[in-house]
Amino acid sequence: MWFLLSSIVTKIVGFLLGFSEGPILMDFSDPSGPRLQAKDFKVGISAACSGIDSLQLFISIFAFLFFLDWKILNKKRMAILFIPGLIGTFFYNNVRIYVLMLVALYIDRTFAINTFHTNAGWVFFLIFFFIFCNLFITYFDQRIFLFLG
Repeated sequence: MWFLLSSIVTKIVGFLLGFSEGPILMDFSDPSGPRLQAKDFKVGISAACSGIDSLQLFISIFAFLFFLDWKILNKKRMAILFIPGLIGTFFYNNVRIYVLMLVALYIDRTFAINTFHTNAGWVFFLIFFFIFCNLFITYFDQRIFLFLG
């Protein structure tokens, strides 16, 4: 599953980079993951970059919130909200990889690969989940979010 997600991420980020960085090279022949190159910076889009971990984390937290107070929640609304949550999680992962490429091209490659790549995933997830919860809080039982502050 991760290779399919990595391939989609590669195509989307390649498309976005094509607007800002000119010609982009994409290679899908390597079984360890697709390759993406902008200018002279080339990266592999592996399982860690595919977004599968973020999707699993979103599903886990969403399920936890659902089962935390499932007796009083509107299950139909929760099911409907699950879809934009998955789409949003996949979307922000593409933005994360796009920003990673820009950081590597314009700031520092070592920082991009070591620091940014290592920490951006959880930072983007927290920002996304906070926004997601606040946008859709009227559809949820507000008691679930008391622990969020």
